[in-house]
Amino acid sequence: MKEQFLRSLFVHERLQLLHNHEITRAFSQQQNNSALEEWFQFALVQTEAKRKAKLESLGVNELIFGSLIQTTQDLKWNESCLPAIMDYNADWLTVLEEALELNCQIKIKENEQRSIELLVRPFLLWANMKLENLLASIDAQGKYISTSLLISSILPHLTSQLCKIAGRSFVLELHVAKAMQELAGDTPEERFSNFVEKHMVDNGNLRLFFLEYAMFARLLSERTVMFVTVIEEAITRFIQDWKVLKDTFQLEESPLIAIKADLGDSHKGGKTVMRFQLKSGQSFMYKPKSLAVSHAFHTFLSWINSKGFYPEFKGVPIIDRKEYGYEAFVRAEQCETKDQIRSFYRRLGAYLGVVHLLEGADFHSENIIACGEHPMLIDLETLFHNQVKQDVPDSADVEAQFAIRNSPIGTSFLPILFHQDEKGLGIELSGLNDREQLIPYNVLKVVDMNTDNMRYIRARHITTSSHNLPSLNGTTISAADYLTDYVNGYRDICYFFIENREEMLSTDGPLKIFSKVPVRILLRTSQFYMNFLLELTHPDYGRDALDYERLLDRMWFSYLDDRLISSEIKDLRIGDIPYFYSFPDSHHLWDSRDQKIDNVFKETAMDHTKQKLLSLTPEKIELYAKWITESIIGSSLSKKIHSVEPEAANMDTTKESVIKSDQFLNEAVRIGEQLVKEAILSRNERTATWIGLNPNYLGQLGMSGLRGGLYDGTGGISLFFAHLYRITQKQHFKKYSLAAFQSTLEKFPMTIKFPSSFYGQASVLYVITQLENIMGENKEWKQHRLNLLDNLSRSVEQDTFYDLLGGAAGAIHVLLNESKIRGSEQEIEIASMYGDHLLKNAQKSDKGYFWQSSVLSDVYVGLGHGSMGIAWALFRLAAVTGKEAYREAAENALQYVRSHYSSEWGNWVDCEAGTTLANWCHGASGIGIGLTMCLPFLRSSQVNQVTNEIEQAVATTIRYGFGKSHCLCHGDLGNLELLLLAGKYLNRQEWVEMARGYGREAVNYYQSKGEYLTGITKCSNIQGLWLGLSGIGYQMLRLASDKDFPSILSLQEPLVQTRSLR
Repeated sequence: MKEQFLRSLFVHERLQLLHNHEITRAFSQQQNNSALEEWFQFALVQTEAKRKAKLESLGVNELIFGSLIQTTQDLKWNESCLPAIMDYNADWLTVLEEALELNCQIKIKENEQRSIELLVRPFLLWANMKLENLLASIDAQGKYISTSLLISSILPHLTSQLCKIAGRSFVLELHVAKAMQELAGDTPEERFSNFVEKHMVDNGNLRLFFLEYAMFARLLSERTVMFVTVIEEAITRFIQDWKVLKDTFQLEESPLIAIKADLGDSHKGGKTVMRFQLKSGQSFMYKPKSLAVSHAFHTFLSWINSKGFYPEFKGVPIIDRKEYGYEAFVRAEQCETKDQIRSFYRRLGAYLGVVHLLEGADFHSENIIACGEHPMLIDLETLFHNQVKQDVPDSADVEAQFAIRNSPIGTSFLPILFHQDEKGLGIELSGLNDREQLIPYNVLKVVDMNTDNMRYIRARHITTSSHNLPSLNGTTISAADYLTDYVNGYRDICYFFIENREEMLSTDGPLKIFSKVPVRILLRTSQFYMNFLLELTHPDYGRDALDYERLLDRMWFSYLDDRLISSEIKDLRIGDIPYFYSFPDSHHLWDSRDQKIDNVFKETAMDHTKQKLLSLTPEKIELYAKWITESIIGSSLSKKIHSVEPEAANMDTTKESVIKSDQFLNEAVRIGEQLVKEAILSRNERTATWIGLNPNYLGQLGMSGLRGGLYDGTGGISLFFAHLYRITQKQHFKKYSLAAFQSTLEKFPMTIKFPSSFYGQASVLYVITQLENIMGENKEWKQHRLNLLDNLSRSVEQDTFYDLLGGAAGAIHVLLNESKIRGSEQEIEIASMYGDHLLKNAQKSDKGYFWQSSVLSDVYVGLGHGSMGIAWALFRLAAVTGKEAYREAAENALQYVRSHYSSEWGNWVDCEAGTTLANWCHGASGIGIGLTMCLPFLRSSQVNQVTNEIEQAVATTIRYGFGKSHCLCHGDLGNLELLLLAGKYLNRQEWVEMARGYGREAVNYYQSKGEYLTGITKCSNIQGLWLGLSGIGYQMLRLASDKDFPSILSLQEPLVQTRSLR
């Protein structure tokens, strides 16, 4: 049977085992090449350089590697290898045998629950035995430790680890037995219990399970040994250090009764942060790493305090033992007054400045504890976090990422969206967030536990709240409520650094203490590694280490230095999160086995800190203060970006002034020039982007380089620049249009199934057509267009939003535009697929038809998210195709819109704040635009009613829709589009003149205040079409000549055909 367990050997171990055997003679060159190609294709190792790096990491050539995997796969061991197999032994195999023997000796009680834990029971028994022996040998009198309580607190952590490794294989075998009708019992619970009895309680069958899943058997043994070793080390150190622990943390004489051992990632052979709890109730933290950087940090804070900085910082008591250390357990405490809240945020803003100067990274919510008026930083291992050299493409996005990473936002102290999916939906985990949130991706979880229906599913998960923000009277107080204090704290510490710069940069200055302290370097996110480890627990990878290693080799698919990837794989192979460290004054990196990797960094982290200090100016402080302000405001407004602060609503719209068409054009040009100045270009100037607040489909806001779509991204800005170029013929506008659009193309891989005409694939198609009309076709755009059409045809079923902004309704318009311009039937066929999709998913009620989005809990009727936008799309599709079902659905959707009309408010009310909403996205303005666009497709009997409804929409928009913002989505420049469109369709010239008047007032406001009111309150750094400057600029072009510039708010095709696209 030993050869079955030898399936758990990795390639390098099989090589060691068989090094004296001539394995290369057994296979032809063709067989070898085929084996290699199969391996590398699965591993996604496509380049010769990466293949070479893989082989060099093993110390073999292609011939030996190919022969080796063929010799040993599927138990096809060559007979000449049998002596080596018989001689093989390993610690993990010995542990497995000892554990199985213990399991036989210690019988399972009849009343013991039949659960998955019985699968890993042998290892728990072995660990329990080892821990009991350990504690008996080092504390026989029980002076320091309460043995039974301590072990009972520890073993559940091991149980959890082991069940994660073997759980999915357990469930697979359960369902195999169920399918084979091998389970006895009348209920799911009884059949489950019968399975456990047969396969886990029966020691023979349990051994067969481990023989089948030899790779997992090895991992279970190794993780158990690691766990016991780590606990033994921690307890031994605790006893040795008791006196200094007692004195430093003011502990009572009290035995250790519990260890919480899962408070961080597993590194360096299963080591994790732990919390030790004494019988007295007192606790402290044990950290199996050097705390020299924490000690240096608190020394640095003491120096700042000594210089009179106020409010002063408070450190966390620590004990550094070089290879490990202890920290006081910091408990969250409430503030008692508003002044304490102000002090908290002023300190936290100052901490931001300190951490940014010291090249800090990964300071998310779990690394901060709100202890009254003092924010306490409890994990400082990622100070002086240097950036590893990567062979990344030359792109504006990369330049923007570097700029953000090197700003205060890069510390993770400030709001930023993590783990964004292809639709831009993410989760906010920064040091200023403590909300429970829905994770934007599915996580693996068990359902129907302890039944024969037990299975793993992928489902959304809600995060738990942290203790990083202050509270008063039981209410958490957000940074947005004390924004001035937070920003002033940041400013104060930055000006303190300027004032003390000379001393800080001196040879013996306060930064010197950091030079030789070890700091952690993160190559990738912990979540990335955890996802990888989770995938490795799939049963497909639990039988043979070759399969396990083949999946691990996907780590080679990376821009990282190959030397680093090899170290990552070694850590992942044993179930650890990869760990690397360096020193602030070093160019080198060390891995978890203390192997030095030379010249990983171009400059040292200390060099970066000193350069940052030298370049700190009042101008840079104010730029970052602006970014800080906008990132905090954006986070606080997520999902509420249509709200307007009272002070913004006081905008003067009554000032009389005459403005001519060329003045609108001049203002559009001025805005274009401003955007040119703010652009970030790639080194080759082929791509361009901007840094600002980015909204996604759900209204989440994050500071980043712009996404690629029409609504908020480089696609929309490209369109604005293209039209500026068309009207002015200024070449730099053409340059930036092309560069911005190239960024868009690079942001949208064809694998994305997001058909949105504002954020997704259809938005790119819309911009392509606009640009081709102005600049002519090119081969790259033509191919992208064909790819987009193919993608859209395959993305229909993935649409669960349905609406104009995110789903089928918007895609229909873009596709019908394409068909109209190019005279093609293909686009109509695809549009019909989306039309049928809408028919299939319509929710029918006595009020009419509506569509329930998968991500919006409310049902809306407006243009952007509701039935109005869908009705318009279906009316237009019905007119093109002649399909009556589309018209019927459109009329029912319009009926649903009408059912929400309130005569009291003269508005279509679909949400709590909807009584006075008159915006493009929600409320009267958008509904008026939608009704106007439906006019050409209505039955003659419907025209009068719809005309009256348009008049009402105009009246309500005039009443509620102006004087709050200038943006397209929910501001003046968007709402005046209703006046332009309806004025044209209904021949109401006074509405057109009124629109120009509102445009005039927007220009007057800018000339008076020096900025526009963008779609995000108090944030002027917004560039996108719907919320920012490019949209305001584009509407200036519309006001200058609405017949020359298409209405992007109604997704119009080009109005002026400058190029033939047929």
